[in-house]
Amino acid sequence: MRSALGAENEVTSARDSGQGLRRLREARFDVILCDLKMAGMSGIELYQALLDERPELVRQLLFISGDTSNPAMHDFLAQAGRPLLGKPFTLDELYRAIAALG
Repeated sequence: MRSALGAENEVTSARDSGQGLRRLREARFDVILCDLKMAGMSGIELYQALLDERPELVRQLLFISGDTSNPAMHDFLAQAGRPLLGKPFTLDELYRAIAALG
């Protein structure tokens, strides 16, 4: 994803959720791709931290996950109103999901 998106965009990545949250505290981002399962904290916890600290960034979130059959995850996504891109996905699907963020 980083290589494909980086060809035409400025891409910042993080090796874990803590580093990602620090970067989100310091800069503005047009799109935030967030796995629901990460080292350190879950995507749900990162979402909650953003709600508390940078609520304007929440609408930039696009969640990704390979665990698309988890009912609790779907409940969270419905409540949060954020889209999910299920793994595995193609680059075309990724580009369409990002474009749909508007």
